[in-house]
Amino acid sequence: MKAQRPQTASAPAGAIDPRVPLIVLSAVVVSTSATDIYIAMLPATRRSVSASPEMAQLTITLFLAALAAGALLWGLLSDRFGRKAMLMAGRAVLAVASIVCAVASGVGALISGRVLQGLGAAAPSVLAVVIFRELYAGAKLRRWLAAHSVAIAASPALAPLFGAALGEVLGWRSVFWLLAGAALVVLLMAGRSLPPNGRGGVETAALGVRGAVALLARRPFAAYQLTAALMVGAVFAFLTASPLLFMEELGLRPMVFGVVHGSFAALYVVGAALSAIVAERVSSRVMIVAGLSCICAGVCWLAVVGSAGGNPPSVHGVVTGLASASAGLGRLMSNAWFMAYQHVPAGEYG
Repeated sequence: MKAQRPQTASAPAGAIDPRVPLIVLSAVVVSTSATDIYIAMLPATRRSVSASPEMAQLTITLFLAALAAGALLWGLLSDRFGRKAMLMAGRAVLAVASIVCAVASGVGALISGRVLQGLGAAAPSVLAVVIFRELYAGAKLRRWLAAHSVAIAASPALAPLFGAALGEVLGWRSVFWLLAGAALVVLLMAGRSLPPNGRGGVETAALGVRGAVALLARRPFAAYQLTAALMVGAVFAFLTASPLLFMEELGLRPMVFGVVHGSFAALYVVGAALSAIVAERVSSRVMIVAGLSCICAGVCWLAVVGSAGGNPPSVHGVVTGLASASAGLGRLMSNAWFMAYQHVPAGEYG
């Protein structure tokens, strides 16, 4: 017997304030910038706080771990306290954490601030999708999920380059002061404009452990979510390794690294934007297959480059393989999420 899901306080489609999705997407952009605006300055940060390469890398690794754990935390808390309250709380945590990072005098304080920053940044990663799922359906939902994918990639396309430029002029601490200010601006915007949306009915973290188990028992939902989760894991691994790979192993300068990193994100945006454009003409399954094909081609090419014997490997070869994977990832992600949610009927869970 299937349990009925509590009703949410979502506004009718015709009454949705057009600022709501823009504010939600702004929160997503600030959160993704917390990852990418900093990585180009990692070598300079490491020297400033006298950290070893391994400890410096922990400022990214533990941030990403906190980001993953925080997604579950904010999803469950939003069931109890509401989407708006938790989105605002996440912005407040991100602002405080960014200030901690900005004033850190040692690697321990910096790592602590980055962990807290990851927790705060996680809020929009789960709540944005949930809010869109509650407000929209069908082609509109698919478009906003594609816009969400574009927002995830838009800041990585520019943030590393912007962070490198800002850091070279004002120092690496300036990127954290900028993040603190941006988080506070989004916090104020959310407080003034977001509606007090409902509690309960979270399709991606449904009403605690039993609801989550019931969702995962739906094989199509679990398959599509697992696909997306594996791709996110691959992105996290790349973000952790890319600063040292490109700047210390391949010898790229921070500004050049910012351009290269931004090009990968731009290709992700192109893939996600293409998905949004053809949403009513090409099925999500076709787009998922196309995305996986590009990713597999890129990974195979990287394997060829890695086995060619160059030490270090060819920069052009590495960039080509990652570019193909990035374009495929943009096509895959929003469509995998969309297909997963189609297997969660709108009036029930479990």
